Amino acid sequence: MIRLHDYWASKIGSDGTLPCREDLDPRGMGAAVLPWVILLDVVETPKGRYCRRYRYRVVGTEVVARFGFDPTGKHVDDLGDTEMIRLVHRYMDEAVTSRQASVTQTPFMGPDREFLTTERLILPLRDKDRDCVAKLIVVPLA
Repeated sequence: MIRLHDYWASKIGSDGTLPCREDLDPRGMGAAVLPWVILLDVVETPKGRYCRRYRYRVVGTEVVARFGFDPTGKHVDDLGDTEMIRLVHRYMDEAVTSRQASVTQTPFMGPDREFLTTERLILPLRDKDRDCVAKLIVVPLA
């Protein structure tokens, strides 16, 4: 996963501009990491519980196996209103606001409905046409 971080960091502009999705080639991420990648859309919402929501755009095969289902197309908060979901949401909000890579300890529910904890790397990506964070790459570190 360090390779993924280094690849992402190599795409940051000399002026500190974040990379956008189009700047990244999945082959540059490394074949071993792709089954673990989650790509989330950042969806700004004027109303509702959250000021932004996160939609699963791409979910790697190993992540689907760990979840026990494929959340592609769902929003993170569609998975429930639990303390775990609120914590995950807060970590993603922080990555969007700070525009920095971060490592978090994130709880998740395993395939047998047990609660597990993992460290995750969160990498923000900007919108190609606007200076805002439009996507997040999330990968477990262990």
